[in-house]
Amino acid sequence: MIYTLFRAVNLFIDLLEWLIFIQVIASWFPQIRRNQIFRYIDLIVEPVMAPFRSIQFKLMPNTMIDFSPIFAYIALEFIRRILVNILF
Repeated sequence: MIYTLFRAVNLFIDLLEWLIFIQVIASWFPQIRRNQIFRYIDLIVEPVMAPFRSIQFKLMPNTMIDFSPIFAYIALEFIRRILVNILF
């Protein structure tokens, strides 16, 4: 039971990480971002990245590079490691 829960959470975190990666790559190509699939990806990924984006713009307001995907990756890995320590 615990292993199944861990696998489900692990799969969810992996999916989020891949969707963040796809969103980052798609951000370099504006014509791709108009596609309906990428709008759905934005709907899934944006709630994860929005808190990090707001923190970044408060700490570094004039930064032209968006570091929120990196912060999101770090936070997701941190959550994954906490769950591994709690469950096992």
